[in-house]
Amino acid sequence: MTVSLTMNDRPGISAQTRHRVREAAAALGWEPDSTARRLAGAGAGAVGLVIRRPAHHVSADTFYMQLIAAMGSHLTSNGLALTLNVAESVAIEEEIYASFARRRSVDAVLVTDVAADDPRASLLEELGLPSVALGGPGTQFPTLAADVSGAAEQIVDHLADRGHRCIGRVAATPDFYYSRARSEAFAACAATLDLTVHVLEGARTMADSEVMTEALLERGVTALVYDSDPLMLGGLAAARRSGRAIPADLAVVSWDGSGLTPYLAPSPTLIRRDVAALGIGAAEALMDAARTPLYPGFLAEGRDLSVPTLHLGDTT
Repeated sequence: MTVSLTMNDRPGISAQTRHRVREAAAALGWEPDSTARRLAGAGAGAVGLVIRRPAHHVSADTFYMQLIAAMGSHLTSNGLALTLNVAESVAIEEEIYASFARRRSVDAVLVTDVAADDPRASLLEELGLPSVALGGPGTQFPTLAADVSGAAEQIVDHLADRGHRCIGRVAATPDFYYSRARSEAFAACAATLDLTVHVLEGARTMADSEVMTEALLERGVTALVYDSDPLMLGGLAAARRSGRAIPADLAVVSWDGSGLTPYLAPSPTLIRRDVAALGIGAAEALMDAARTPLYPGFLAEGRDLSVPTLHLGDTT
């Protein structure tokens, strides 16, 4: 009975006893049978993550690689598994969620790339799958806090201190809640300093960023902020073709610094986030959601676990 209560995370077992039982199970190589756990009314012992992006985008995205590594490691240390799927269409993503529910193979799911009015919220509710999102307050999901305003203020204040009065932003698709929230925060911060801002949205690739950068340079911007490192790289290529010197003629900032940044020259000014801490927080939130349904906004009341911080480089 003690072993069953421990491995199924039931109350009534002291922390010391729980630790000894888990150590013994690990030494013996014992793992709970997922089918037996479901029949006994226990959880599946796994959480799900479905990333709806082309596979080659995911493999090149260091944010997702860091997030998955941190989540997977933390879940494993708690006797749980991470079930990862990549979906290249809405229909495939919805079928994966339906399969999760039919097979009862996961206890909760993490939702990423949240839209402002995301249909996945009602779908997951209908399927009975607890969910947590990376998206910040204002969505239909329980979310981990995202300090978008704090990051925007750091970027805009720095550029204003450098003397820039006309700044631009190359943003990802406005369908993503985080990108829309960033644009709004960016404009609000610039308005308090009486700066002129130009925002172009919908960049998905470096080629998109090159075209948008050329358009913004024609509008007279002297500083550009990009949603990610790949978009920044596209912008730097366009800036070089235009003959602009970095940072003498044009300052450049990446809103999402990644594992690429230590290898870039010139070293970029960027917002750096602790993605590992975010991944651990997501894993903890999913374990909580599997035990007790969370209501929208509950997690967003906390601080941003990723602690977005501006790091100065040679591009500003």
